[in-house]
Amino acid sequence: MLRRLTLQKGTTPKFVIVLVKKSILLSFFAYIGAFAYIYYATDPSALENTRVSENAFLPGIVTERFDKQTSLSEFSKSLRKAFKDKNQRNFVLNTLSRFGLEVYNQSFSLNTPYLKENGENIYGILRAEKMPPVESMLMVVPFDEEHLMSAVLALTMADYFKNQVYWARDIIFLFAHPSAIGVEAWLAAYHGHEIANLHTAPLDGRSGTIVGVFIYDYIGQHFTNVNLKFYGINGRLPNLDLVNIVARISRKSAFASVVNGIYPQDFLRHSPQHNDLLHSFIESVFDQTFVETDGLNSVFGSYGISAVTIQGNSPSSNHNRATDIQDMAVFVEACFRSLNNVLEKLHQSYFLYFLLSPDKFMSVAYYMPIAGFFIAAMVFCALREYFTITNFAVPKSFILNHLFALGFYFVTIFMFSSNLLADSILLQSCILLGGPLILYMLTFIYPIDSASECSITRFAFFIEIGLLIGATSLVSISPGIVIGAICVLPILIITQIIPTGKIISSILAFLTHPLIILFVGQFALAHLEFSTYAELKMELNPLRTAFNWLMQGFLGCLHKHFIHSSMLFPLYSIFLLAASSNLASIARFPKVLLPQPSFPDLEENKIKAE
Repeated sequence: MLRRLTLQKGTTPKFVIVLVKKSILLSFFAYIGAFAYIYYATDPSALENTRVSENAFLPGIVTERFDKQTSLSEFSKSLRKAFKDKNQRNFVLNTLSRFGLEVYNQSFSLNTPYLKENGENIYGILRAEKMPPVESMLMVVPFDEEHLMSAVLALTMADYFKNQVYWARDIIFLFAHPSAIGVEAWLAAYHGHEIANLHTAPLDGRSGTIVGVFIYDYIGQHFTNVNLKFYGINGRLPNLDLVNIVARISRKSAFASVVNGIYPQDFLRHSPQHNDLLHSFIESVFDQTFVETDGLNSVFGSYGISAVTIQGNSPSSNHNRATDIQDMAVFVEACFRSLNNVLEKLHQSYFLYFLLSPDKFMSVAYYMPIAGFFIAAMVFCALREYFTITNFAVPKSFILNHLFALGFYFVTIFMFSSNLLADSILLQSCILLGGPLILYMLTFIYPIDSASECSITRFAFFIEIGLLIGATSLVSISPGIVIGAICVLPILIITQIIPTGKIISSILAFLTHPLIILFVGQFALAHLEFSTYAELKMELNPLRTAFNWLMQGFLGCLHKHFIHSSMLFPLYSIFLLAASSNLASIARFPKVLLPQPSFPDLEENKIKAE
């Protein structure tokens, strides 16, 4: 036991006694240390330069020979006419078939109480003539009229690629339904995976293991630069080499690949400043936690496939130079020829990182200490509570809070996976918003009865929060950082600073409820003009808008959990709601009744000495 973390004499080491006595101060230092470390770790001198670890990629070495410029204009006219005649599906099928590709289509349907959607994917397989169909490369374009030029580009590249003899892998051209559901349906069928409420037709044609994916998302024919999107569900990221070769090849093509609004150094008069990289880090944490599906690339990580979306940015009216679709075709050729050179599955570079700019990234070894600081704050608190416990017994309130939270999760999953809710927004709101509040109110029925029970509950609570931050960070670092940044400080204030058992502590505990934090957090982000939340300040009824956004966020979270296996809803419903209930129970018990840390071995030695 830690109390007998002993010297040979059986006494508590002096450093443990010092840690216990200074635990409150150390906890606050650890919390502040997390933010100080973030500031240090995002300094340009502390970040690593991006590099291509897999030498076989040879980015920028390839001499592109694209010569199908006339096909771009022909396909553009023909496909635009096909969309006008509502015949775009047959046009793509017939065109790919005419090129000699194996052509297939797949229908899918999603039927849930909150969303119903039907669609179709079209794909063609270009077989490598000299190699068995063991591996493949995938080109994905969203297929609708808005993304017409993306489809034109894919058809043109299929026309060009079919005449090349150097392909070592099959190439799959996927004209996907322009939502992540369509790509998920295709991937699920490709890998023989079944998803509840998502009905997919089986694929009539397959290739081998997909080694890499490029998704081209273009609207219009001219672009100033391209955004790189690579975040996946549950924090899964593509191999960093795949992102780096896109950035390297785009530089060779004389247009910029942009990450979180930051351009490569070659396109700037000076390197990105510290504040730019810090903002990029914050934006990355926010997007990986609350957005997750920022493009069609987001669903590939669940299947162990590296994917990156190249999204074209249309030029402004006063922009002099813009890249056209012909330059993009050359760019696509270079991307696929580089990926074609790879000898084995991507593994040389990082899968855990923060890419803060096209030139700078933070590896896993540099960002994990952030979670460590938050965990340390909880460990110091738990250490202090440990030395107040005399007899250990599982507290009733602690168990009930977790059981009720687990029940809320299963009830919600059952209700939303069946047709019991129909399309009633009122019933959905009652479950998603009323359910957590009911869990909170239930804590008044079974309060903590004794100081001993409260000490044990506090100890278990601190350990649980520390483990929650650590376990979440191992799966996806961004939610772990968010939990630590938002939860640790209120916990320290309520449990260590203000006297519990008072009205003020109960009010603060209620204000830290996840529902309250998510609702009020929208106004905080609007005040900071972060992302699209700035629009909230311009709404006539901001409270109603914030409520609607909160409801949409919960429905989206549920949707991603059902279809894409996102962990956010279980994390919220099973763990965060239970933690909130435990904090409420702790806040209501008078702090003056709690025992102080004691060291029996020291007291025994003192008595003997006297």
